Amino acid sequence: MALKCEVYLGFGSNLDNPMEQIKLALKALTTHSKITLLACSSFYLTKPIGYIHQPDYINTVVKIHTCLAPFNLLNAVLTIEQQLGRKRLFKNAPRTIDIDILWYQQVICHDEKLILPHPRLFERAFVLIPLAELAPDLFIEPYGKVQELINRVASQDVKRLE
Repeated sequence: MALKCEVYLGFGSNLDNPMEQIKLALKALTTHSKITLLACSSFYLTKPIGYIHQPDYINTVVKIHTCLAPFNLLNAVLTIEQQLGRKRLFKNAPRTIDIDILWYQQVICHDEKLILPHPRLFERAFVLIPLAELAPDLFIEPYGKVQELINRVASQDVKRLE
């Protein structure tokens, strides 16, 4: 049996009933035989970054165990995005679903298709706040502890949904 790695994934959506899109993506994730969903943070309403002329996002972070290697996991989440109608029209475009590999065990990877840990997670409240719900003491090389990184993004508007 392959070793199971701890991984955190970020989910976001702002098109076609975003809450439902995230739930569909989570359901698709749990049907994969080599992925076990361990925990899901609260859902958050957030403003878009980059291209601002679009609807607000709903975001969440999940903790999984997987025996998939990082690139195989990337292929699995890209398949889910494609199944849910993700279109990559331009950078920061509105989307039905976005699934990012935020942190994969202690893996550091700098490939044109995959960078681990996620290169912008330390500057995004919509990632750090839900991640802190699941793993406040997680140390993300080279940035620091999740709970401490939140101070850097305190001015960003993130609203927890009930």
